[in-house]
Amino acid sequence: METLSLGFGLVYAGNLLYSEVLVAENSYQVLFNSQLMGEIAYDENFRWLLISGRLLPQSTVDEIGDRIENWFQ
Repeated sequence: METLSLGFGLVYAGNLLYSEVLVAENSYQVLFNSQLMGEIAYDENFRWLLISGRLLPQSTVDEIGDRIENWFQ
């Protein structure tokens, strides 16, 4: 089975990184330059949350979530 993924450029900590999102069962795995940073998912109020991994600013989690939402539209 193929894994769905989305790749895009993202400025994080002043650096342009290649970001990739892999679709998991109930979440999305987030990679920066091929390194797993964590997983994000919706909460019960449909807000994006970091559910595991390295601490990322909420603004970064929201930006990644926006990219995911736009991808599925």
